[in-house]
Amino acid sequence: MLSQWGKCGDSAGCSGDLNGDNVIDSTEGRLAILNGTDILTGRPIPHPLFAPPGSSVVSPQSTLISVLPVGEPGLTVDSAQATVRDALGVDPTIDLLTFDPLAAAADGDSTGAEVLATAAQIMDTLTMVSSYLAGAEGEGGDSDGAVLGALVAQIEAKGELD
Repeated sequence: MLSQWGKCGDSAGCSGDLNGDNVIDSTEGRLAILNGTDILTGRPIPHPLFAPPGSSVVSPQSTLISVLPVGEPGLTVDSAQATVRDALGVDPTIDLLTFDPLAAAADGDSTGAEVLATAAQIMDTLTMVSSYLAGAEGEGGDSDGAVLGALVAQIEAKGELD
């Protein structure tokens, strides 16, 4: 049984723990939130969100980090995070997998507001384009996956999202 942050605890036979170390490593899976509630707005989250194992924050930014092809030569979770931070123009000292932008913004830290703004931009893009594609694809399409793939392709090609 997984704990909330990708650790298996003491339970034997943790599902997904391929190397038996009681931790879901980045090569074994990722954290996922399905049908959640946005703690800022109180509204349902319309799209699945993901994060690499060990993250304490699951957000639109962690989803982009998680979708980048970690495990390919030279791409680690840290380098994927740096790529996403650079593409979004976020302060390079911020760890998007642990940073709580709500708490930071409440404390008057402008970086919290900056990270929240980039999260809103990603979710807005995902929602609008996915809705458009879902209408064009009809039932059974993977419009969320297509949009995330396109965002990642732009980050990889240009080093930024515009």
